[in-house]
Amino acid sequence: MVKLPDTDKPQRSEGIRTLMITIIGTRIYSNKIRGQGVAGFYRSPPGELRTARHDDVEVMAHEFAHWMQNHSSQQGVWKRFQEGETAADPADVETIGAQIASFSYTDDVQLVQSEGFAEFLRVYLTQYDVASEIAPETVAEFERV
Repeated sequence: MVKLPDTDKPQRSEGIRTLMITIIGTRIYSNKIRGQGVAGFYRSPPGELRTARHDDVEVMAHEFAHWMQNHSSQQGVWKRFQEGETAADPADVETIGAQIASFSYTDDVQLVQSEGFAEFLRVYLTQYDVASEIAPETVAEFERV
């Protein structure tokens, strides 16, 4: 189980941003982004994250998930995870895949699992109790992996 910070001492966005920079390097940028309703994006191959607002932790968490899928040393694990293929119990494969897909904001079959994983990670990092309630098997598997 992940220990969340004490609510009397809330985490500041700059601390989260600094931690992410230590993990992925200095490839996090904030500036104007073209496109209506676009709050951020991940660009590969340079592996950069861009957010419209410097302190938008939710967007940073979502784009960080895309970095995990493409650049982390465990990228293959995360791609299998988003399909439910890492499940310790074979009975959970379909459940985890479906729970990941339920977080997705798109119906595009090529993007559902990828965006679902990014949204799952965003909710997991910023609203742990909500992620645990919506997708308990996925949270347990994510913590196991």
